Amino acid sequence: MTKEKPKILVVDDDIMILKIVQHALKDDYEIHEFSSLQSAMHALISGLQPEFFIVDLEIGPHSGFELLNFLHLSKQYFPEQVMVLSGNENLVSIESAFEAKAFDYLKKPFHPRELLLRIQRMDHRLSLVKGCPLGEVIEEEIYVAEAFDPWVYEMAMEE
Repeated sequence: MTKEKPKILVVDDDIMILKIVQHALKDDYEIHEFSSLQSAMHALISGLQPEFFIVDLEIGPHSGFELLNFLHLSKQYFPEQVMVLSGNENLVSIESAFEAKAFDYLKKPFHPRELLLRIQRMDHRLSLVKGCPLGEVIEEEIYVAEAFDPWVYEMAMEE
């Protein structure tokens, strides 16, 4: 029996970005592409249940933050399931994405291999979150942060 590929909902109004994402992830993931926020939201309301989301922050006249807020309020999804793609490199935009519960932020243009590696990391992280109590995941995260970046560890300990 063939294992079902995890589904990824991708919403970006740039058709070229959708093609790059499709090409980078098609071997390991089932990609559902949307070029508008409305069509992505309609698919979710109609029953599409992706494991992961890749969301552009600027989707035509709409904002990817609308989808991030919807996902957060639905309480059906973990932050580990959401990646933001954006051509916007300012720190306020990045901070806002993380405050809106995105797990990762990838700046455009990006290398397709980097996208795959980040999605695989999210996939691994999601399996940890779903598979063990929250405290264990937090302890592992702090341990890893301490090993690689003492400043991150200090910030975590202050909270």
